Amino acid sequence: MHGGGTAVGMLAEMLAAGLNANLGGRDHIPIDVERQIVEWTAADVRFPERGERIFVTGTSMANLMAVLVARTSALGRFVRQRGVGDDGARLTAYTSAAAHGCITRAMDIAGLGSDALRCIEFDRSHRIDVAALRARIAQDRKAGRKPFLVVGSAERWISVPSTISRR
Repeated sequence: MHGGGTAVGMLAEMLAAGLNANLGGRDHIPIDVERQIVEWTAADVRFPERGERIFVTGTSMANLMAVLVARTSALGRFVRQRGVGDDGARLTAYTSAAAHGCITRAMDIAGLGSDALRCIEFDRSHRIDVAALRARIAQDRKAGRKPFLVVGSAERWISVPSTISRR
């Protein structure tokens, strides 16, 4: 269930609308602010320094981008011009059956089809069954499929004064 917003969020949105920053390659402060926040966040979660980072609008967009990056890695950069073709028809991804539904939609939007996503059982703590994952990957390889992506899910709870938030 989504919250109803906050006064601070409303203020931030009004400021962003007032700035109306066109960030298409110019030298604007919001670009530097975003870069700094990304660096802080990356350090907080111990993300490797050599990795790429970007802010997106939420989980659905992040998962779509991850599927597109994995697809491009598996098929080569020309997939963006030529499409997925026969090699793309064999690509197979894996996630927990408890994962967000946007992963299925991302597979569809990426041109791979939702049938190419294998939803693997999970335990009482919502952790993916690693043995079942390995068995399914082996089964798919034997059938001529090409595993290219495992989508993981994680939640981290942090204490915020007088509330509990998920991050």
